[in-house]
Amino acid sequence: MVTGLKGGYSKQGAKKIDYKNFSRDLNCYIGDSDDDELRALFWADAIAKRNYKKFSDVVSFDATYKTNKYNMIFVPFTAIDNHKRCVTIGASLLARETTEFYTWLLKCFLNGFDESIELLGSVYIIVYKAVYGHVYMPVSAKLINETNFRKRMQGLIWNSCIDPDIFEEKWKYLIKRYKLEDNKWLKEMYNIQTSWIADYFRDTTLSGLMRRTSRSESVNSFFKRFMSKDSNLIMFMCKFESAMDEQRNLQSTNDFNSKNKNPPIQTNLQFEVHASKFYTLNIFKLFQKEIKDSIWTCSATPYERVQDHDTYFIIEQIMDEDIQNRSVFFNKNSYIFKSDNRKQFQYQVKVFPNEETYKCSFLVFEHNGILCRNILCVMRSNFVKSIPSKNMLRRWKESIIRPNELIKSHGIADNISGCERMIQDAYSIVTECINIIGHDAEAMTQFLQWQKEILTKVESNPPKNFWD
Repeated sequence: MVTGLKGGYSKQGAKKIDYKNFSRDLNCYIGDSDDDELRALFWADAIAKRNYKKFSDVVSFDATYKTNKYNMIFVPFTAIDNHKRCVTIGASLLARETTEFYTWLLKCFLNGFDESIELLGSVYIIVYKAVYGHVYMPVSAKLINETNFRKRMQGLIWNSCIDPDIFEEKWKYLIKRYKLEDNKWLKEMYNIQTSWIADYFRDTTLSGLMRRTSRSESVNSFFKRFMSKDSNLIMFMCKFESAMDEQRNLQSTNDFNSKNKNPPIQTNLQFEVHASKFYTLNIFKLFQKEIKDSIWTCSATPYERVQDHDTYFIIEQIMDEDIQNRSVFFNKNSYIFKSDNRKQFQYQVKVFPNEETYKCSFLVFEHNGILCRNILCVMRSNFVKSIPSKNMLRRWKESIIRPNELIKSHGIADNISGCERMIQDAYSIVTECINIIGHDAEAMTQFLQWQKEILTKVESNPPKNFWD
């Protein structure tokens, strides 16, 4: 197991005492049992920990299904990487789905990464399991199989583009439409709606975790390609490793493409060029779609000056045939017009000139971390050349993972000397500085001057007196 976590025999560099210590620590991540049976297990290797370090702002987990002959429940922990893809940052096997087991699992997760995190995403996914695994248990099979209740309920639960008032209105309509007023379980879920309904997380940064087709469904589908219910524990772990190899190969491919491919620029907007040098390819493609939508469907009214900010009203027109493929925010104020073949929506964009920030009533940036078409429409109108730094999240950056972290994640750096490690760190720091300011000629000029000053000092002084 040590070998697997480190990346091979040649990279572990462990002594006998290290194996003893590892065995001791491992017991902390294996659930206790009075009958000598495995009840619970949690694990995360070096690459998973690296991904956690970079993408732990949003973490979810979901008890998927029983993937082995022992009927233990497989629970993967998932984050969203800088390509907006799911990456596994840990996994667990549980004998039961109880409060006791989940409490143990969450403690192991936090201990495994030596820190506490905001588990908003995790809490949501736990409820997701309850909703999609059990929400239909208290209702008749006939209602599920012979009506569109399930489809309509799913659409309502996962729709983060509606106002809370509209959610309540639609929920009550469904309950009345299908005569579920006396369903005790649905009443309980309705009473805690702010803890699990997607709409209440619109202003929370979740990096695309919530969407109409859930991330959990995507993760489940991925692992089902590798797992089988007749697997013993050894077969299960082998299949899990195969799944991780494929997932990490895709992540490496995305990293390589983002670093080495130049995406085509589709407009003459300077902030599109700026974005192409900052974002990964996948994120830049999403950004380009918002640019095109801002050009073809949005128009901005003249702004109004209100204290410290300017307010713009954005009118967006969408054809009926496109409405299902677009994210639009429905509330009583935004939906302002309807004709035979199109709908019209109104949003509000606030510009804070002193802070160089933008805020839209749609809250796309707050939710997904990418500027929406409404804000881009205002930026076009004002001939903005670059995206404000506060509106460019580093988590979507092409070079978020440093070269030396890639080496350490495969276990290669565990045995190197102190000087070798510092050399790697020095290369990484300089590279990271260049990645951050590389588009700014003035900042690069200053940075280059600093490097020349350091070089002059190194060349003119012996190492022992370097910092004297």
